[in-house]
Amino acid sequence: MVTPPAGVMVWRTKMGSVEHDIGWIWRRKEIENYLLDVEVLSAALRWSADKRARYEAVLQAAFERLSGCTAGRMALTICAPRKRRLETSLPLGLEEANLRGQLLERASNYNDEATIDSVRLGETFDRLLPRCKPGGDLFQRAAERFAGKDLLASLQQLPGISSIDKRLKSRASIEDAVIEGMDRAGPAVIDWLPEWRSLHDAVAAWSPPTA
Repeated sequence: MVTPPAGVMVWRTKMGSVEHDIGWIWRRKEIENYLLDVEVLSAALRWSADKRARYEAVLQAAFERLSGCTAGRMALTICAPRKRRLETSLPLGLEEANLRGQLLERASNYNDEATIDSVRLGETFDRLLPRCKPGGDLFQRAAERFAGKDLLASLQQLPGISSIDKRLKSRASIEDAVIEGMDRAGPAVIDWLPEWRSLHDAVAAWSPPTA
């Protein structure tokens, strides 16, 4: 399992031909990506090395289960009209052939109100699928790039998750446990993830630009 990049991401905006730094943004796709991180859960829930290893194995299985769904979601996002927000969620665990059928059906339905090129959608899905599968570059960054809400749902459907920690079956229980663990850790919590330390140091070093 590849650890997500440690560096903080700068939030930039372009005004005319000039780019301006206006702050920082979280690197991972959704807050659930942090809640389910191995390092975060191990520290917050005070897991043993054995429990941590078992969780890593289930997390890897969840990533593999989400490969096709993630490729489909990404393809829908890329091919959606720029000025219209479209729903990109897909049923979890579908076979590739069924996923393709779902995508084409979604494109057909959307074309009543918006234009989606179904051929381009299929080609984009085919291009992204191997990248989202084990060995692909996007799979290597699954902890960062795969949708955290899908990851949580997939984890909760896998056998053995309750035997690792019953709190993993409930988002509310995970949130409460992580918050409690963060409170217990105090200032040291920023060292749970290198990204958090990087963000802390970037904010601490910031000073307003001189006129």
